[in-house]
Amino acid sequence: TKSAPKERLSVELFALDGSRVDDAATHVDAWNDDYALAVGDEWFRVRLDAPEIAGVTTVDWPVCGQPLPASVVGATFCLRDDDVAYVWSVIDDDDGTERVVCTSRIYTPTSDVIGAKLVVDARPRGGEPRRFALSHRVRD
Repeated sequence: TKSAPKERLSVELFALDGSRVDDAATHVDAWNDDYALAVGDEWFRVRLDAPEIAGVTTVDWPVCGQPLPASVVGATFCLRDDDVAYVWSVIDDDDGTERVVCTSRIYTPTSDVIGAKLVVDARPRGGEPRRFALSHRVRD
């Protein structure tokens, strides 16, 4: 018996403005960061170099009610805000368990974490996490 003919899968490369990249384009012109490769119905972001960071720090002390931004140190190939994922946690003094309290770059400590040790993890998309444990507890 003959099997049904296989359907061809479309593969196309798109520029930032949504225009299709010409098939005759050189590799240098065709492959750019943030272009998109469409394979059938799936879309993939083009990355020439994966984002990397050397570490993460904060710009101030953790104080209840005050926004506390995290900043990456030694960032390379971090072109967009979403190239780094942040996770803020508080550590329980009694049993050492961690509780996630925020998943954005800026965390504002609340009254329920006063006195707790605060930790921020920063992970470049597709890379290893870097941890910075604050040396001070959240103050009111």
